[in-house]
Amino acid sequence: VSGFEKGGEKGNRRIWQWDIAQIEALNITDNVVDLMQSKLKKLSEATQRVLRLAACVGNRFDLKILSLINEHSAAETFQELMPAIQEGLVLPLSGLESLTDERLDTDASQFLFQFRHDRVQQAAYALIDEAHKKAIHLQIGRLLLANTPKTQRADKIFELVDHLNIGYEQITDDAETLEIAQLNLIAGQKAKSATAYEAALKYLNVGLRHLTETSWQNQYDLTLALYIETMEAEYLSSHFEQSEDLAKIVLHQAKTRLERIKVYEIQIQSYITQNQMTAAIETGLHVLEMLEIKLEQAPPSHDKIEELINLPLMTDTDKLAAMRILMFIMSPAFIANPSLLGPIAFTMVNLSIKQGNSPIAAYAYVFYGLIQCASINIESGYRFGQLALKLLEKLNATELKAKVHELFNAFIRPWKEKPGATQEPLRETIQAGLETGDLEYACYAAIYYCTYPFLRGEPLDSVEQKYKPYTEMVQQFKYDHAFNYISLWRELVSQLRLKTGDNQLQGHYFNEAETLPLFIETQNSTSLFAFYTAKAILLYFYKDKVGAAENAKLADQYVEGGTGMITVAHNFYYSLALLAHSYQAKDEQETLRQVAANQDKMKIWAYHAPMNFQHQYDLVEAEKARVLGQVVEAMTLYEQSITSAKDNGYIQEEALAYELAAEFYLKQGMPEFANLYLKNAHYGYQQWGAIAKVKDLEACYPQILLQATIAKPISNLITTTQHFTTAVSSSENNLSALDLETVMKASQAIAGEVQLDKLLTTLMHILIENAGAEKGLLLLEKNKQWRIAAKGAVETQEIVKEKNGDKDKGKTESVATTLINYVARKKEAVVLNDAVNEGHFTQDAYIIAHQPKSILCVPLVNQGKLAGIVYLENNLATGTFTQKRVETVQLLGAQAAISLDNARLYEELAEYNRTLEAKVAERTHELSEALDHLKATQEELIQSEKMAALGQLVAGIAHEVNTPLGAIRASIGNISDAINESIQQLPLLFQRLSSQQQHDFFALVKTTFDSPKNRTAREDRKFKRKLIAQLEEYEIDNADDIADTLVDMGIYQHVDPFISLLKSENNHLIIQAAYNLSTQYINSQNIITAVDRASKVVFALKSYARRDIDGQKTQGNVTAGINVVLTLYQNQLKQGVEVITHYQELPEILCYPEELNQVWTNLIHNAIQAMDNQGTLEIIVTQQDNHLVIQITDSGKGIEENIRPRIFEPFFTTKPAGEGSGLGLDIVCKIIEKHQGKIEVASRPGKTTFSVFLPIL
Repeated sequence: VSGFEKGGEKGNRRIWQWDIAQIEALNITDNVVDLMQSKLKKLSEATQRVLRLAACVGNRFDLKILSLINEHSAAETFQELMPAIQEGLVLPLSGLESLTDERLDTDASQFLFQFRHDRVQQAAYALIDEAHKKAIHLQIGRLLLANTPKTQRADKIFELVDHLNIGYEQITDDAETLEIAQLNLIAGQKAKSATAYEAALKYLNVGLRHLTETSWQNQYDLTLALYIETMEAEYLSSHFEQSEDLAKIVLHQAKTRLERIKVYEIQIQSYITQNQMTAAIETGLHVLEMLEIKLEQAPPSHDKIEELINLPLMTDTDKLAAMRILMFIMSPAFIANPSLLGPIAFTMVNLSIKQGNSPIAAYAYVFYGLIQCASINIESGYRFGQLALKLLEKLNATELKAKVHELFNAFIRPWKEKPGATQEPLRETIQAGLETGDLEYACYAAIYYCTYPFLRGEPLDSVEQKYKPYTEMVQQFKYDHAFNYISLWRELVSQLRLKTGDNQLQGHYFNEAETLPLFIETQNSTSLFAFYTAKAILLYFYKDKVGAAENAKLADQYVEGGTGMITVAHNFYYSLALLAHSYQAKDEQETLRQVAANQDKMKIWAYHAPMNFQHQYDLVEAEKARVLGQVVEAMTLYEQSITSAKDNGYIQEEALAYELAAEFYLKQGMPEFANLYLKNAHYGYQQWGAIAKVKDLEACYPQILLQATIAKPISNLITTTQHFTTAVSSSENNLSALDLETVMKASQAIAGEVQLDKLLTTLMHILIENAGAEKGLLLLEKNKQWRIAAKGAVETQEIVKEKNGDKDKGKTESVATTLINYVARKKEAVVLNDAVNEGHFTQDAYIIAHQPKSILCVPLVNQGKLAGIVYLENNLATGTFTQKRVETVQLLGAQAAISLDNARLYEELAEYNRTLEAKVAERTHELSEALDHLKATQEELIQSEKMAALGQLVAGIAHEVNTPLGAIRASIGNISDAINESIQQLPLLFQRLSSQQQHDFFALVKTTFDSPKNRTAREDRKFKRKLIAQLEEYEIDNADDIADTLVDMGIYQHVDPFISLLKSENNHLIIQAAYNLSTQYINSQNIITAVDRASKVVFALKSYARRDIDGQKTQGNVTAGINVVLTLYQNQLKQGVEVITHYQELPEILCYPEELNQVWTNLIHNAIQAMDNQGTLEIIVTQQDNHLVIQITDSGKGIEENIRPRIFEPFFTTKPAGEGSGLGLDIVCKIIEKHQGKIEVASRPGKTTFSVFLPIL
């Protein structure tokens, strides 16, 4: 091109020519920026100047700012910029067709421009001499500051200070220096509030550098604010030494007590993060002394707890400061000095009663409730916890939500509510802490979210999956106490699953030799109590009775550091260890006294929450009765403990009770009972997943357990990996960080929608939320064009569906069409981390015009067929769509593709179902049209992948509806012919018959109505031969023809009453007329049967597709749900599968019927596939104790032993790629767990049985 501009055109020939020698002589540089500079330097100096200034502003700029820093009018600036626009170096982002000089001066800010490429901006910026860059930025900053109203400065603060900070070294005026320091303070505060701590530090440190030597004297407020904000930002960024250095300066310079207290508050939080609990407590007590607050030693006296919510608000600033300090030191006291907990809580509650409520009063009340529960005043403690929740809501104190909810759910709720009631609230508490910046209590909530499932008896594999992400979280936040605490219990779980040492808490996650001295050195009573309790549990399970008792006794020294369920666990295993050790104990009476003291507490706990603690109380009492020789009492108590533990899901303590009872029966010389109980214990530990304990038990009792059936432990949800191509990294990506529960719920929500409009709304909400997008579009192909079917945005929280009839809507001007076409062609996901500056789509018209920052475009593919395209966009930041978010969207997209296909097909089927009865009642040709339509639908459904959800079933349903419709059509034709003949025959016949013959005629016809209809051809031939012989005896002519017709009518015996008719000269007319009437009746019965059959299928479909709206359990009939699924699978089953069902008379249960139908669908579908559609499917439903047991058995090839432990893992599948997501059995497992049930599998070649246990509530 340069050659052409310099006269490269030869003669009048309008063609491009080139000369390699000439081109090389031009010395074109490889550096694109240099090339751009050479092009820019050809422009006028005025244009170069305005481009240099624009480059300082950024890649995008408006005419108002540019004219302002250019110090020319908007019209003049525009004229100077015009050559660059004409050269294509700068692109207008707003229309210039209505541009006038008047508009330029009045609406200059409305005219937006951007450099064509960032290389152009770099080239323009490089034209500025290095010596002048700082001065130019300073000039720009000053001009922007002077022309920005103070009310708008906060919105443009980063733009202002970025320019001013580049040139701050050239500022000599003290007033201006201080003003820039103030602006950096505002920028730092804004960045800190957005949790951008490193960015905040950058601005705050610049602000500090702008302070003068006399700032503390002359600019005290500004200086104090900068120091305190920087101190807090350093602490939040884990720069603890820098934070402490700043604290010393502020404490020396601060003028008031409240200003120094703010510094101490930050110091306390910093000490807690560093696990320096004693230093945090000492600092807090020092501040309380400054405020003249003494810790109360007696609990408050106030019986009317609920009335405390009506107290006036606290206004005294010193008292409010005291409440904050007391709250801050509560958690370190809990860990390092529990003796202070009572006085701190008493003081906070008394201050609130005397001075009024504040948001922190909610924390005071909930902590006092914790103290009350720990003191066995459970009712009072629970009431204070409820008061705290209500006050928190009343004052809308979201900043304290994590604190209050963590204390209530971890330390108050378990004393009154069912096991598991705290699990989801604790997870929500973690999230609340992360959202409000309360990382401390988010980490505390994580401790109990991970630990309590172990104590509740959840399968250990499942417990282990909870540990991993939250261990990483607390480690990331550098909360050493939480990290060590979680790691301790995680190691205990590991030692029960895969024992690695000699009964030491030492392995992959925790090393007691290294960490225990740290606990002792820091006087961490909470961790010491937890350590010795966990060690006692480990030793007790592995039969080290002496060691278990010793560690439990050591834990007792730190019992003030333990609250909640850890305290109960200590009490329980302490008593069991003492009683197990009683054979060797020198002082049995002392042992029994300690056990009695423990049982006094356990009895109260069991009274308030028998579902949680009664089985523990009974088991200790059983062991005590054993020690005292009370045989009958021991037997009864063991049984009570086993039953209670089983009923409430404490599988590990059910197994433990079986084990202890077995040992008891062995001592009593009752080996048969002992053998049975040992096998039950063995099975229970397997179900718990304590494989190392199972092996230990087998080593102790090989003669009994050698032949015990090895049951499959409850499967764990281990992580899997996926690979991505195109713009996504090709490395393996660990999905363990994904919230699988959330993904499952989202996937179920998508799969549960069969109406297209609702599916589009649900799908867009879920994808936008899970991807972190600002806006999203769903595109569907119509008439070989991709059109927008739905769009949504975070800003509006509304999903808009485009109507089919709107011709101008749904077009793709609001997306990058080249990107859409690429994804449609390649069927691969594309991620653009910086859409404007990277990738193959930077020249797309939409991207150039709208400048999106992050784009994610994902194809929705089902069985290799593209069902739709999801387009997601975020304009707040580059790199928004991280690999984990892409994985989430792709995972959900797989279900979305299936659901989109199914929704389209379901719409067609639903339309037919709504009009089915009318069509049957109307004319035949409408039924034919419906049949053709249904056949077309069936052909499409056959292609859908593994016929997931509703799509799994519709092909079979189409066939099941098709068959009765064909029968109806044929029957109507037969009826029509018979009626026509009857109209002609009957008048003539009745003229020829006598009254008696007419009576006999109607009796003959009635006989056909009452005759059996389901006969085989072989039976008909037999009846015909017999009837011919009988007619020939009466010498009736045409006996063969008459017999043939009579058999068709169902008359093949007892013909004596009709012999006179058959001998009549009109016998042919009589038989034919009766046959036509019989034909009408038989075919009308066929229509009724066909309609009943179609209605049954439609009813089953409706029952299956119905979705639970309110999310509440309802009474449901399990066998009815199974029959619904069998009806929907009838077409597949009748191809070669024999179905055998055995149902007991069973009560209805409280359940989620639609979700259970999904369970039966998955299990029956898998069974059919396992048998290759040939074999026997047996379904047995019985009641065992308080459970329904549903067993589904197939005669297929079985499940290989090496993959059997993995079948319940998410994403695990043995099917070829594209034929299964691997989520089927995982979803089954989740649904069963949601019903507090369990699922087991036993398999060998020729017989695989899935057993589902559902509690009868």
